[in-house]
Amino acid sequence: MRLLLILSVLITTPFLAISQYCPPLSGKADGGRQFHITVGYGITRLYGDVNENNALGSAGTIKFDYSFIKGLYFGLESQFGSLKTDAINSAVPRQSDNDYIAGGVVATIHPFEFFSPKKYGRPTFGDLFAESLFIGVGALYVINNYDYIYRDVNNTSTYGVIEEVNEYGYPTFKERTRSLVLPSLNFGTAFPLNYQHNNYRGNVLSAVLKAQINFSGNDALDGYTPYNADGTLINSANDVYNFYSLGLRYSF
Repeated sequence: MRLLLILSVLITTPFLAISQYCPPLSGKADGGRQFHITVGYGITRLYGDVNENNALGSAGTIKFDYSFIKGLYFGLESQFGSLKTDAINSAVPRQSDNDYIAGGVVATIHPFEFFSPKKYGRPTFGDLFAESLFIGVGALYVINNYDYIYRDVNNTSTYGVIEEVNEYGYPTFKERTRSLVLPSLNFGTAFPLNYQHNNYRGNVLSAVLKAQINFSGNDALDGYTPYNADGTLINSANDVYNFYSLGLRYSF
């Protein structure tokens, strides 16, 4: 995670320096810019087979967007971080610590900007805040590596995705799984930081506060896919993880 923080600082510092010399925003929350780069960092919360999970992971994200029309963006998103579980109030001490990377596509709309007419005067704070609000939907492909996970071969509720069964009848489990997240839902705000004057020539730096809900297409994100005593899979819901992040968006 130290490397992630260093990379984030190195990436965002030039943008901060450039923004000090750019004419500020006018009219729209993105200043009419077509290209957008967002770098963020935050916490993850995993919901799966571990009941009352009280563990939090962390992750970074880099996102590239292109604005096809006013208020509507299509882009690519990447994430890299950890998903964690730690059971509380449970007789079975299921616990996992997983590193994951994810990549995918996302469509984002700023509804107030999309449906509002063009404005050429100096925007009010209310205009900027309304047009900064966004919602999005996308899909992610997640690769998950288990750094640590509690297993008990005599307790099928601690089983995961089985790799093979050895000659003694004991299973070994996959240390890496893949999941398709669909849908990935986003909502939040990208509020411009340099909007003091009415001028369209400058690039725009925005603070991004985002919440994301990711619905996995399988039950493998937390490392647990419990089985019945007879060896059949328990019919359980697919895993979900939330990602709450704070970042900077550079629009040019």
